[in-house]
Amino acid sequence: MVTYQGQDYKCTFAHTSLVGWEPPNVPTLWQLQGPSAPDTIPPTSPTNLREVGISSSSVSLTWSASTDNIAVQEYLVYNGDTLAGTSSTTSYTVTGLLPNTTYSFTIQAKDAAGNVSPPSASIIHLAHLSF
Repeated sequence: MVTYQGQDYKCTFAHTSLVGWEPPNVPTLWQLQGPSAPDTIPPTSPTNLREVGISSSSVSLTWSASTDNIAVQEYLVYNGDTLAGTSSTTSYTVTGLLPNTTYSFTIQAKDAAGNVSPPSASIIHLAHLSF
């Protein structure tokens, strides 16, 4: 079985050419089985969220990768309930922070089917004044 462009195909006649007997490109026959079953399994929650860089108006975050039955497509970075941005890697820098303000960040993983993981544990950040 193979999946191509969202459709499942079953090999009904596997064929390889025999040197000297046939042309080198002999087709294999495939039978359409129908659309693939939809992916309904969300990724695991990201773990180990931590700060790795801090300035008066930004914080750089990193975390351990999530796993998924197919693949994680992106990570959603939240500042409280507000989406701060997305990342295709396991790091992100949140900018535009105000001094003497407390922020709470969480991360969610999203796969290509749109399934979203539960949020990571939150990390609290207090933006400080620069001197």
